[in-house]
Amino acid sequence: MINTGGLKITPGVVEDAISRHMPGVLEVIVVGRPDDDWGEIVCAAITLADPTRHVTVGDMRDRLRGILPDAALPRRAIVLDVIPMRGPGRPDKAAIRHAFDGLG
Repeated sequence: MINTGGLKITPGVVEDAISRHMPGVLEVIVVGRPDDDWGEIVCAAITLADPTRHVTVGDMRDRLRGILPDAALPRRAIVLDVIPMRGPGRPDKAAIRHAFDGLG
């Protein structure tokens, strides 16, 4: 669970919405990251079918607005070449969280 602004967000719900409504997204993992104002913020790591395509967090928020509650809209997004894995079918969420370090 991601606790943002006092609301609990289930990462799987956000992942499902991104997978269904963001064209060209192959994989998505949603994690929470600490935030001074919100407690945690929703962050989405994605891979794309077309690696030359550019997707911003603004694109994602615009596309998902009205599909997800505002608190569940990602506040940060990163496009990765591959989702880091810990084993078969197990994304390395610590590595994904670390990928967001240093992003504004």
